[in-house]
Amino acid sequence: MMLGLKSASQKQEVTLLVAQKAVQSKDWMTANRLCVELIRSGAKAVLKLSSELAANESNPDLNARITFLSYALIHCPGAPAIPRGLWRRSVIWFF
Repeated sequence: MMLGLKSASQKQEVTLLVAQKAVQSKDWMTANRLCVELIRSGAKAVLKLSSELAANESNPDLNARITFLSYALIHCPGAPAIPRGLWRRSVIWFF
């Protein structure tokens, strides 16, 4: 039990809020770690966060950005928040 939260959905909500604040603060390590935790927990609300982290060029962790890009492309309908340039750079980086 985290902070007295009783359900998994409550924990996911709090984790998402903390991750969003980490993005605002440019604390990429925390934001990336919490996004991975949310993805593993099956949180549906993580789709927007994963798209945001993938698209944010200030995030220095390219491996995390590619992971979030992949997740967003697979799970986000239309993946509107993914800029075409990031996808191109990611594909080139793999090859």
